[in-house]
Amino acid sequence: MTEPADLASRPWTQADNDKLRRLALTGLSSRAISKRMNRTETDVHSRARQLGIILRKIRLKQLQCALLLRARCTSVFFQYFWTEARQAG
Repeated sequence: MTEPADLASRPWTQADNDKLRRLALTGLSSRAISKRMNRTETDVHSRARQLGIILRKIRLKQLQCALLLRARCTSVFFQYFWTEARQAG
């Protein structure tokens, strides 16, 4: 399958590299980054690999749930040991 002419691989500029870094730091998916940069996902993945940029691999919702669960566990952990310390003291 051939790529559409507007998405055909074109040279990466320093501005493109900077934009890729900025977008990767925001946590956007490679699909969202490729749409914003008007490039294919393959182009984005390849360039990110060349530049040592890590693209997110989990969905933002999964990350939010994991952070919420971690916060709850930390809170329960803290409450348990705070109560134990007060009772022991």
